[in-house]
Amino acid sequence: MILLVLSQIIVTYAQQSSYDENVARNIMMPLSAAAYASDPQPCLRTIDAAATMVLNITVDCGATNTCSGYIAFLPFRNAIAIGFR
Repeated sequence: MILLVLSQIIVTYAQQSSYDENVARNIMMPLSAAAYASDPQPCLRTIDAAATMVLNITVDCGATNTCSGYIAFLPFRNAIAIGFR
């Protein structure tokens, strides 16, 4: 029952939202780029000059690969960002 209610809430919200190119270009793209950077801070600063890195973790996940993730606070956007690759 709870799953049914949650599904309905998600569907309702998704129908009310629309694509915003400004958000895609100026917020989501730098957040994605930050996940691939060795230092995410410069990418985050393009979104919010006061961005604060809370946590940045890089671990080995295979013989030649690394996995990385970060948590950042974007005060001017009133948001917490989580990025990973």
